[in-house]
Amino acid sequence: MVNICRIFVIIIMFILSMPASAHEVRPAALEILQEDDDILHIEWKLPITDGRKLKLFPILPSQCKLPNDSAQKIVGNIIVESWKSKCPLDDGLITIDGLDRTLTDVFVRIKKRGQEEQIHILRPTRPSLNLAETQGAGLSEYLGIGAEHMLLGWDHLLFVLALLLIVARRQILWVITAFTLGHSITLGITALGLLNVPSGPVELLIALSIFFLAIEAQRKSQGKTSLTIRYPWIVSAAFGLLHGLGFAGALSEIGLPKGQELWALALFNVGIELGQILFILLAGALLMVIRRVTWLSEDKIRWALIYSVGTFGAYFTLTRIF
Repeated sequence: MVNICRIFVIIIMFILSMPASAHEVRPAALEILQEDDDILHIEWKLPITDGRKLKLFPILPSQCKLPNDSAQKIVGNIIVESWKSKCPLDDGLITIDGLDRTLTDVFVRIKKRGQEEQIHILRPTRPSLNLAETQGAGLSEYLGIGAEHMLLGWDHLLFVLALLLIVARRQILWVITAFTLGHSITLGITALGLLNVPSGPVELLIALSIFFLAIEAQRKSQGKTSLTIRYPWIVSAAFGLLHGLGFAGALSEIGLPKGQELWALALFNVGIELGQILFILLAGALLMVIRRVTWLSEDKIRWALIYSVGTFGAYFTLTRIF
């Protein structure tokens, strides 16, 4: 039991050292549409996190004419700024000023006159795009964004971990499949603009879902039963609908390419699943290592994880309320 307390204290210290937010790192988005006479229609989408916007701004190639003014509006948790510029867009650099000082990515879509749309991702380690050398990666970038969205979303990962603490090994496939079906439905209808739900209540309910599953995992360890314990796939699918609304947050910011919405949505969803599967495999491998290194029993490790997930869920719930 002493070892469990040590593990629990370490995790609590880690929680308190984190920022008061469990939001996944959401990407910004830059869309450039080139029309006749080299006129560019530019739209810059910057997510708002905890009431603050990141200090990022796109810098176009030096040959592009600076805009006289721009239009700005707030859509949900996104600041959308748009303006026009005159530029041939054949060479030069597009740079995101300040990106190297963040942990986020910038999704860049460029539609040149008479050409197919190009898709790029700029990262803190590569904040610039050379227009003369880069052709774009196409829709495959949505696969990576989906995987990153899952693996960097603490709340989604904790929910999956809580599910693993409730279900038996033989049930994992069915329960995870139910969660996948649930979030795929709401992700699809939200990303396609058929449903619009405020992100604040969704994020709060996601945090509560983590805390709820931690309580259910504790009940199971005490030999008790409930609807969640008897039919975990039902609860998994229901909460999957909720988490799908959270997954849709990233797509609402980077947008979907015109005429290819379904393909991009499918790739984004597959990316989420790949991230989910990778997390499950890593969690299983980590538990094996802990058992061998610390000689803790599976029951003790389970209790440490239950209390840790519950603490995370309660902490994130309170921060999202206040």
